[in-house]
Amino acid sequence: MLVHGIMDRGRIFRPLQSVLADAGIASSAPNLVPNHGAAPLEVLAAQLAEHVEEHVPAHRSVHLLGFSMGAIVARYYLQTLGGIARTAQFISVCAPHRGTHWSWLGPLPAMRQMRPGSAFLTRLNDDLDTLTQRPLTCYWTPFDLVIVPAISSTLPIGTNVRIDSMCHQCILNHPQLHRDVRTRILDSAAADLPPEKP
Repeated sequence: MLVHGIMDRGRIFRPLQSVLADAGIASSAPNLVPNHGAAPLEVLAAQLAEHVEEHVPAHRSVHLLGFSMGAIVARYYLQTLGGIARTAQFISVCAPHRGTHWSWLGPLPAMRQMRPGSAFLTRLNDDLDTLTQRPLTCYWTPFDLVIVPAISSTLPIGTNVRIDSMCHQCILNHPQLHRDVRTRILDSAAADLPPEKP
């Protein structure tokens, strides 16, 4: 399940989805609306939860990947809406886990929630124990000019992976990200298979 960021739509993931499809991995990238920050992140997280319930059988778990604001939406789903129970692993890509200074330029609800030190982010970051229940990977680039400071895309738990992508959105098309995400999903799926009978 791929969750887009602000001013984006699910189609932003098409190159990654093509790589996953070639490996036999089905994916879904819902369009969250509105996508320009006018809705609080809780509203978008509820849309994500509804999409998972409608499109993923109850006995299946999802590999959840969020890009930019989409990773914060995913975190609210995981940490507050009980989504951790439906999730096999969480992958974050260039997300403002500790906020981004660019969000001070906009007055819309979602942008206020992504400001450094906001009450919304503080609540999420005070409850990281929920995220430790599943494998967690945070990808980031030091050249990110949207998540400022760029190190905000890392967390003190899980695995933080630096990719030297030259821009925020470029990372979604980076071959290293494609290879690594594909491998993490395949490895996780293989680990969930029952052992072969002798």
